[in-house]
Amino acid sequence: MRSPGQLHRILPDPFGDAVALVVCGLAVGALAAWWRNTRPLFDSTVAAGTCLSLILAPSASTRDHLLLLFVAAVLLEHYAHRMAPSGRALALGALAVVFVGAPWVVQGVAMLRGDEALSVVIPAAALVLVLVAEQRTRAGRGSSLAGEGAIRIG
Repeated sequence: MRSPGQLHRILPDPFGDAVALVVCGLAVGALAAWWRNTRPLFDSTVAAGTCLSLILAPSASTRDHLLLLFVAAVLLEHYAHRMAPSGRALALGALAVVFVGAPWVVQGVAMLRGDEALSVVIPAAALVLVLVAEQRTRAGRGSSLAGEGAIRIG
């Protein structure tokens, strides 16, 4: 293993494993700071953690994206029950691109190149969708979000 995390497969790493470890630590720290500052719903926290674990996994491939089905379900639930109706069409379009269109493109590139280095793009895009969905949910409903069976942690 050259360095930890999938990011080393698509980004140049001239400084060795130490830089990759710092990047991984910063990513986990950023997720922890997001959680501490926003106190997201439990399902959003697990979805974001799932995405980050796939990004930072030492070795992953497109078959590991099966774990993202949970993330897609969390996002659909956000869009259906917690997001303001005005943003749902755009959100569903982004969901379709990330979970339906992009994986086929990434797999096609992987077959042409002979490696799955770009497979990290899918969980990274899914992580962005989770963070945006949580932020949009808060903007659409304010602080009254903790009803409707939502579980808060922390």
